Amino acid sequence: MNRIAWIADIEKAILNIALQPEDAEAVRFVWPREPESSSPFLLRVTINKHLLSVKSRFPKTVEQIEQELYVDDYLGGADDETTAIATVEETVTLFSEAQFNMRSWATNNKQLRHFFAEKEMTNQVVGILSPTIDSQQKALGLRWDTNSDSFKFDPTSIMQAAEEKEDKITKRKILSISARIFDRIGFLALTTLLLKIIYQKLLEGEIGWNDNATPDVKSTWSNIMRGLIDFHHLEIPRWIGHSKTSITSTEIYVFGDASESAYGAEAEARLQPENGILTPFSLPVKPEWRLFQEKSNLT
Repeated sequence: MNRIAWIADIEKAILNIALQPEDAEAVRFVWPREPESSSPFLLRVTINKHLLSVKSRFPKTVEQIEQELYVDDYLGGADDETTAIATVEETVTLFSEAQFNMRSWATNNKQLRHFFAEKEMTNQVVGILSPTIDSQQKALGLRWDTNSDSFKFDPTSIMQAAEEKEDKITKRKILSISARIFDRIGFLALTTLLLKIIYQKLLEGEIGWNDNATPDVKSTWSNIMRGLIDFHHLEIPRWIGHSKTSITSTEIYVFGDASESAYGAEAEARLQPENGILTPFSLPVKPEWRLFQEKSNLT
């Protein structure tokens, strides 16, 4: 809910983590075949320990990083340029003290973007946040257009994969291609729900992984894939027009509904800003949908 937003990632984050030989056994996980360690776990533990050691010097910046760091991806924000630049500088400093290099910076703010260019911090490295596509950055599976400050989707690669071998639509192909739609926030919940219903039908039928799906499943799935082209026109504003400090009260409403195939619920927030005028829209908060199980499968 910040007017100014930015993203960055830690360069080669996991490769920068090393263990003392005598400590290796303490973080070993036992697997059925051979022992291995969890690199994301070690990364997070290391970062948390470092953040704790510098929290007294950079309290607000550390608090934001603790809340907005996802493995090695950092999504930050501020309501004014002065705070934004100060937070970015502190972020770079505290991570550099742990021998971590923050890179691939991108922002929706012109002044902060100019600051990145002066410090040679702009997105120039191919990684999870790049390459850029018409000023769009990839943030947790979404395309963030930094010029319009909105989230967008590009279904081109999914549609192309669906068009290949159109004559043979197998269970493996349907599950593999459909799983490429990553929608962590829930913007595309109605579309992904239809795909989940298809998953259910495939699992209920005695269909092999390389066998053709039934005609009705093929038809439904093909229609959904062709409809993905409409995602090109989908543009969702990132900022709702109000910051945390300008909101005096928040009301949460939860709605639920069900059909023969699925049931679901979603929560919406009604915001009261300082000027006393309610926002003209509700803020959706991650809708959740679930499939009904067949009665014969319930115990």
